[in-house]
Amino acid sequence: MGIIKPVILIVLFYIVLTNSVLLSQWSRINTTGSVPHLKNAAAIYDPLGDRMIVYGGRNAAGAPSEVMWSLNLLSNTWVQIVPNGGPNPPPRYTHNLHYHQNANGMIMWSGQGIASAIYNDVWKFSFATNSWSQLWPDGNASGVPLKRYGTASVFEPVSGMITTFAGFTSSGRFDDTWTFDAVNVLWQDRTSSVHPPKRCLHSAVYANDLGRFIVYGGQDTGPLDDIWQCTLSNYQWSDITPAIKPPARFWNTMIYYSGGNIVIFGGLGTSARNDMWKYKM
Repeated sequence: MGIIKPVILIVLFYIVLTNSVLLSQWSRINTTGSVPHLKNAAAIYDPLGDRMIVYGGRNAAGAPSEVMWSLNLLSNTWVQIVPNGGPNPPPRYTHNLHYHQNANGMIMWSGQGIASAIYNDVWKFSFATNSWSQLWPDGNASGVPLKRYGTASVFEPVSGMITTFAGFTSSGRFDDTWTFDAVNVLWQDRTSSVHPPKRCLHSAVYANDLGRFIVYGGQDTGPLDDIWQCTLSNYQWSDITPAIKPPARFWNTMIYYSGGNIVIFGGLGTSARNDMWKYKM
């Protein structure tokens, strides 16, 4: 019996591990309706409507788009959302989009548009009225982050605060940190003496249970492989890059789930990547 018990435990562990791996797999979703053809778009999940909202990006011809789409996650059906009235945001791509629960809508800022126009405006879309409203006008001014695209930001739903870091224009990269208060409509420069190096096309997540803004990778003169955290109570940055780390990359996706768990997927480094890595804080 002394030998049989360890063997049984090993077998049970193998079964559990195997089933976990089998359950963690990709499956293609076959959709109906007019399927959008976009790249460099932004998307949010609307939990009240159980749908994915996709806005902007570049269409099949490569032109910036201002079209909005909804994918019902129960029926897997695409429909185009046509906003009521106006004004509406100009077409753009590589912008940031966030679900705003308290406003029953979403917040958008930054991006690049037609004729290489670059934006730093902020817009709110209301699901209730199906319309856009501009929270902050476009234009470089004192006390406002300069126009940019390829930035990364997170949204804190309780305070209604957007925190954003870096990005770029044709003249170079940024290394600044800003917050936008969507309730009181106010920008504030939160750049501290210690912060991540300049970059663009990086990824960011909000660690809601830890109150931290996490930034990974991106591009400067080449792809980057560092990971930084910003404590949102005082906007202080710290480098949390471990010795063992994924190959450098930008344009990857990243998620956070409770307990200090970060997962990244794909991106572009010295070559296109389809690997997945997990970071435990």
